Amino acid sequence: MDMKATSLSPLDGNMYYAHTSGATGEWQPLSEHLHAVAKTARAFAEPFGAGEVAYWVGLLHDIMNRFSVAGFQYYSGPKLIDRLHPGVQLDLVAKPENAYDNYAVRIEWQGHKLDYVLRSDNRHISRLLHQGAKLSCRVLKAQSDTVPWRMLEVG
Repeated sequence: MDMKATSLSPLDGNMYYAHTSGATGEWQPLSEHLHAVAKTARAFAEPFGAGEVAYWVGLLHDIMNRFSVAGFQYYSGPKLIDRLHPGVQLDLVAKPENAYDNYAVRIEWQGHKLDYVLRSDNRHISRLLHQGAKLSCRVLKAQSDTVPWRMLEVG
């Protein structure tokens, strides 16, 4: 497999950031962060012959999140579950005014609030949305015959 990443520059010309870097508080550009993780992953996996695959997984790690929509039952989700099937696109909307989480990202479908991205996964998504990136996710699994917090899985 011969894949080479030459640039992660956004097409719109904006600079995107991953997070602040520890004690200095300086913002780390997203491209720099992704390449550093990819190189580290490659170094760990090369002894096993999986260096290139690990490099690409590292490069894409911040956009490969997969999670259950845990608060699904509190919003419109259960009423809509039969209309949500794998592949359906869902909108991600930054909600910095959220009283509980400044990085809150709401998951919506056709104007219906389904839930929020889990706090453990929302910071980088929120930052990209605030920087003007247009992000969405897709339904990976939808099940009406289970507990509400396991009904919908997105990624």
